[in-house]
Amino acid sequence: MVTFRLIEENDRFIIYWYFPDGNEDKGHGVIKIDKSVGSIYIEELAADDFSHDVSIEEQNETRRLLNAIRTENGEPELTEKEWPLATKSFTSTFFADHAISKIAEAYEKGIVLNDGMSAWY
Repeated sequence: MVTFRLIEENDRFIIYWYFPDGNEDKGHGVIKIDKSVGSIYIEELAADDFSHDVSIEEQNETRRLLNAIRTENGEPELTEKEWPLATKSFTSTFFADHAISKIAEAYEKGIVLNDGMSAWY
């Protein structure tokens, strides 16, 4: 579970603090939306969060394994449109990604959340 809170909004940026496990006593990470380009990113990873670089090979192997399961179940393989072959690696975080997902979903609808949470386990 992760909680987050709006800290500042100005002409260019929207800044959130996020708290892994909702624990504000252990510090926070910083998520920032740059309104001028429409990007959302982690400015500072929380002390209790962690990241993992997901290689091209790892992404494509996951896709291949899922297709093998689908074939075994008599389902069609995923198309390139449904899950394209990876061409670049990316970084995934355990807590921040979930907060970003909630924040971005609302922002795309024109809503700036004051606070929120996401639970997935």
